[in-house]
Amino acid sequence: MFKQSAGVALVIDGRGEEGFKGNYASSYKRVINFLARLVTKYHDYTLFFFIEDNENPGFTNELISKVTDDIDVISISEGAGNKEEAINYFIDLISKSRFRDLADKDYLKYLPEKRKVFKCTDVQQAFNKWQKEVLRTKAYSAYSKCNVVKQKEERKNDCYKDLKNMVGLTEIKGIVDKIIASYKVQQYRDRYGFSNANIAKHMVFTGNPGSAKTTVARLLADILTKEGILTSGGIVECGRGDLVGKYVGWTARIVMDKFKAASGGILFIDEAYALVEEDGLYGDEAINTIVQEMENHRDDVIVIFAGYPDKMEKFLEKNEGLRSRIAFHLNFPDYTGEELLEIMKLMLEDKGFITDKAAEEKCLAMFKQACAIKDFGNGRFVRNVIERAMLNQAERLVNQKSKTITKNQIRKIMADDFDESMVTALKQKKDSVIGFAI
Repeated sequence: MFKQSAGVALVIDGRGEEGFKGNYASSYKRVINFLARLVTKYHDYTLFFFIEDNENPGFTNELISKVTDDIDVISISEGAGNKEEAINYFIDLISKSRFRDLADKDYLKYLPEKRKVFKCTDVQQAFNKWQKEVLRTKAYSAYSKCNVVKQKEERKNDCYKDLKNMVGLTEIKGIVDKIIASYKVQQYRDRYGFSNANIAKHMVFTGNPGSAKTTVARLLADILTKEGILTSGGIVECGRGDLVGKYVGWTARIVMDKFKAASGGILFIDEAYALVEEDGLYGDEAINTIVQEMENHRDDVIVIFAGYPDKMEKFLEKNEGLRSRIAFHLNFPDYTGEELLEIMKLMLEDKGFITDKAAEEKCLAMFKQACAIKDFGNGRFVRNVIERAMLNQAERLVNQKSKTITKNQIRKIMADDFDESMVTALKQKKDSVIGFAI
């Protein structure tokens, strides 16, 4: 395909599926590297267009980061305008539509009344709604009174609302509000001609496993993108293995590539202290490069370091340059038994299950016991408890005397389905794995 595209344009659409993000992103490295080699090889003969969707990022950013040393890439971003410009664009779309003769002033209701700034896609989506309604009510009016069959669609909730609805995390929620407020004030400073006073937004997340550090980082990427603080909405998650090269000189290049891939988004470095806990040579190279790149990408990349509280403190002590560039230190405390119960209720609701008072009281007692055990897993422990309960429920229903399983039985998890032995396993320091022991 690349060979056949010589002399013309080739569009590479890397917009995303979930597999392109987070821990699964490494699965696509070979594909990305292969495409990058082809782009570099054929760029003299072909005009390449790289398509990126800020709200659904895929591998485009990482691909671009691989080729920018060899080719020039021009960024063409979606424009935005005021209400008047949006109306004019809407009218232009209508004038080119085959339903233009059926247009009336009602089209204005499809543009949100209170919004002052519109992106091109906002107007296009409004136009699509208008065109669909005209098709049903005017072009083919016989269908106007027919009921429309709507397929239930799984859609993401508002990311800010999702964060606010998370159990606990009061400090983190407050910091997010402060970052958003500071950005809005900076917009006014720019408008009135004051000097730029952007503050560094790099962060440290400290907390034990299962305390929602990664979940909050992902939500934060979505929230800050929606507020206009970030541009890509992407989050690149990595650890020591993703940053340290096999040979001297490789590490710096790898780190710089990660920053390029995270451009306009968040670079999330989990268990960052592993960079200095193992063989120090390459780890030091990684840290020094990270410090430099944090300054180089101060305005377009937010770096979040995450890990255990005590180890993260030692990690920061080893490099004052790193500490001085971090604006926010957020501690994710272990959840209480009551908070774990609230988390369980939310997880069950999300999966379509219900319980009764007896089950909740039993689980609360389990969670309170678990909280007294070091590294009990926080939210991960709750998830394991639920998954075990689901297995027990399935076995109970299949083995019951009645051959028919009702809808209510499918939905309800009873107190007996929750396994108290999971707390005992924690006390004995046994790893919980899925499998069989013979």
